Order: sequence, then structure tokens, then C-alpha cells
Amino acid sequence: MAQENPVKKTLATIEKDNQLAYYKMFNQSYPFYIKKTIKKLEHPKELKAFLTDSPKAIVFTQQKRIKNIDISPFAQIIFQQKDIFEGHTTVVLKSIKSTKNNPTSKN
Repeated sequence: MAQENPVKKTLATIEKDNQLAYYKMFNQSYPFYIKKTIKKLEHPKELKAFLTDSPKAIVFTQQKRIKNIDISPFAQIIFQQKDIFEGHTTVVLKSIKSTKNNPTSKN
């Protein structure tokens, strides 16, 4: 069975109202398929702020770009797969705020 493109596999996880960004580098096919602006994040502080301030945030990146960043306080990895033709691993992060949105919880 042929390995599927990680971009196509992650498209189902993206909702219309997600705020999208990429951290340092990402698979360049995303803009083609998503047809939505994807904000560029260059520094760990920007990554943390975006995922903390945007409850429906999704960030595309590569595994090697976040290996030295503790994302656990503000994000979770919702997808990770080695790219078919490239030597890196695509990672998709989601704000943990989006997983904690519960109408009965008191914030």
C-alpha cells in the first residue's frame, strides 16, 4: 500500500474557522489545498502566543523545528508523519484551548 501524502491526510482536521499558521518551515502544498492565508511564525514566543491566544489555532511545522520546544502547556500534536519525497516529518499542532472548550466549564 502506498504511503499517502501527509498534507492530504491532515486536510480533514482543518475547520473553516481555524486560525492557521506555520512555524519556520512547512509543506508548501498546504496553501494550494487550503486556499486560506497561513500566517508565518518565526520565533518560539510567536508560536506560544499564537497557540495560546487563538483557541482554534492550527500550526503546521516540521518535527525538527519544535524538538527543543516544550509545547505541552499550550498545544498538542494532532498529526505527525514523515513526508513521502522529503527527508522531514510534518507535524500539525493544535491549541489545547480548542480541546478544552466545554460549555459547562467555568473559565
